[in-house]
Parts: sequence; C-alpha cells; structure tokens
Amino acid sequence: MNKYLINVKGKNIKNFLVKASKEVNLLNIIFINNNEINVLISEKDFEILNNIKGIYEYRVIKKYGFLSIKDIIFKNIHLFILIILNIILILYISNYIYEIEIVENNKDLRDFINEKLIEKGIEKYNKKPTNLDDLKNEILTENEDKLEWLEIIPSGVKYIVKVEERLDSKPITDNIPSNIVASKDGVIKKIIASSGKVIVEKEMFVHKGDILITGVIDDDKFVKSRGNIYAYTWYKVKSESSLHDTLYELTSNKKKGFRIKIFGKNYFFYKKYKTNKINKNIIFKHDFLPIYLSLDEVVETNVIDNILTLEEAKNKAILKARNKINNRLDDDEKIISENQLKVKAKDSKIIVEILFTVYENISKEERIEVLNVQRDYRSSN
Repeated sequence: MNKYLINVKGKNIKNFLVKASKEVNLLNIIFINNNEINVLISEKDFEILNNIKGIYEYRVIKKYGFLSIKDIIFKNIHLFILIILNIILILYISNYIYEIEIVENNKDLRDFINEKLIEKGIEKYNKKPTNLDDLKNEILTENEDKLEWLEIIPSGVKYIVKVEERLDSKPITDNIPSNIVASKDGVIKKIIASSGKVIVEKEMFVHKGDILITGVIDDDKFVKSRGNIYAYTWYKVKSESSLHDTLYELTSNKKKGFRIKIFGKNYFFYKKYKTNKINKNIIFKHDFLPIYLSLDEVVETNVIDNILTLEEAKNKAILKARNKINNRLDDDEKIISENQLKVKAKDSKIIVEILFTVYENISKEERIEVLNVQRDYRSSN
C-alpha cells in the first residue's frame, strides 16, 4: 500500500487533528511538540488532506510502497536510461561472434580447423549459427580420417574450439621404465612400493636426487617404479608481524545506494562515509560486457588502532609461518615439530625465524634411459 509520512506545523495542532480525522484515516500520529506532528496516511488520503490543510504547513518526510520506487527511479533516471540502452546493446551484440580461440598447439591443425569453421560460416563478426551442434558434427563427419574429436564451446561472444587429431597409433607412456628418487633431503619414515625394487630403509638419511625405488631389475628387465616414500624433512621459515593492528568496528549508521561499474570504473550514486564497509547486491550483470549495477549497503566503520604486545605479535608471526607450511602439504602430510631459532624486534615489527620438521612424501618419478643403463651394466661385468 502506498503511504506518506508527512510533517505538519501550525498553531493549535489539535484543531488540525480534529478536522483532519473527519476527512481522512490517520494511520499513525507522532507528537513532536504543541505545534508540530508527524502523520502517516494513505496516498488517497494525502490528496484529500491537501485540500483541507488551511493555515498548516505540510512537508513529506518519507514515502512507502511503489511511491518510494518511483522516487528512486526519478532521482536516478539517467542511470536507468543508461542501463536500458546497455541491455539493448547487449541483446544485439550477443548474437554475433567476436572471437574464436582454437585450443591446439599444432599450427597446421589450427589452420585446418579454422578453414573448416569458415566454410561453415563460423568466423569473427558473423552472426552466431542456430544449429551449432549440426555444423560441428558435419565437420567431424566430413573429416573423420583426420579428426578424432571436436568441441565448440560458446562463451559469451567468444567460441572456444577444442580438437583432437586422429592418429593411427598413439604412443603408450604409462609403462615407461622409471625410478622413484628423493625430491629433497630427509630421513625415511615410511615406505610404500607396488612396483620396482626398494633400495632404502627406514631411518636412512637420503639426499635430494638419491634413488629410493629403482626400476632396473637386471640388464634386460626394466619396470616403471610405483610407490610413495615418506620422510622427515626440514623448512626454515622467516615470518614477521606488525606491532600495530588496524581494526574496523561497524557502527549503526548505514545507507543504501546505487553503483554502476563500467569498464572497471565505479560510479557511486551515494556519498560514502569516511571509512565504511560496502556489501554489494548486484541487480544487473552480464557475462561478456564490462558493466554491472549494484544496490550497495554501506555501513560506517570506526578505525581502531590496536597495539599488540610483543608476545601477541610473535604468536601472530608464528601462526603465519605455520599456515605457510600447511598450505603446501597434502592431507597425508603434517608438521611434526617447530623450533624458534631467532626472535627480534625491528621497525615496529617482530621477526621470527622458525625451523619446521615435516612429515611428507618425497617421492619423485624419474625416467630411466634404458640404453645408458644397459651399457653401464655390461661394462661393470
């Protein structure tokens, strides 16, 4: 329901209420003083009240319902016209192709596919075909001796083309002979092997590059080594934390307003607070045009300069270092221990140097050059 909240001023305000209540329905009355009140009335009654106001002054404070929406549109009419024009532009250009990307390293194959696409009318600045799947199948059928697979993926005004060339025989790489070597220095803690010959033991110290599982069985038998070797390894990490920590506290002051972003530049249709937090509520956005409209909720914030103790700053730096290590570990890997090597304060910062002991998989596959191994094997015999 459309409503008005109006402010009424004048002498003997009670006389106004007596007179007005006979003509209109006063939904809510708020007394400010003996000569001023705020009254909530319907849109229909607002017109009647205008005819009986007499010596009293009216001022609209707020509108509710569709009236408030009309006000927003009227205040931002240029913005809405711009949005409508952009929508029309989007609907027009979205029917055309502006870029074709063929995902293939082979230049000859790329040129071949590009030629076939052009034959079917799929080229830059042409209108998008309505029977894209049929055209794709036609290209595959007509070139089945050369193409194994073809995919054309629409992405806005861009087509991404993926292709696989048909080959008579594809090389098998899964069983190429290989060793498992150490990716870094460490002390062996766990050995899991399903193929190849294990040549290390638990608690053995190994260097980076040492063979852990070999795929060389004898001079004429080679296999692909498969397995995982877990070891204790070490990381020295330097981390720092400021003694000053800036916090932002939300206040009760908030407002809403429109924002339009065009080509990466924001246009705000509201005044921001000195410091604030903005929660975006995107009303309009398109995948391939650099424009969107947002109704932002803006909350004022207070800036609090928090001073940390030396211990708090040190613990914060240690946590950062710990997270840095954990972020590079898999689920089956973990930090075993940590040892603080150095702690010092410099330029309002705490700098911590920590040595971490980590349990992790140090396995790395390395291809075996069979001819070289056979030559070495025979010369040693």
